[in-house]
Amino acid sequence: NWYCNTVMPRRGLTRPRCKQYHTFINEDIETIKKICRHPNIQCRNGRMNCHAGVVRVTDCSLTGTPPKNCKYEGRGRSRRVVIACQDNPLLPVRLDS
Repeated sequence: NWYCNTVMPRRGLTRPRCKQYHTFINEDIETIKKICRHPNIQCRNGRMNCHAGVVRVTDCSLTGTPPKNCKYEGRGRSRRVVIACQDNPLLPVRLDS
């Protein structure tokens, strides 16, 4: 919980409103870039530039009553993520799911 309640405001994710949910990937950039080398899969938007992998994340969920009480519950775990990659060489550009 401390991580979410510290980092969410620091990253501007509580202004102008409390963001309901946010996922932070807790890996170094090289680990995330390696996911772009995995086979292509379809993204939520229908494009075929997504790639799946397993990383450590912190999921932050809003528990307070907005707009003034941006309090979050955090859950750290390893889970499968889908990342959109583009350019040459492929680089991660967005967390798809």
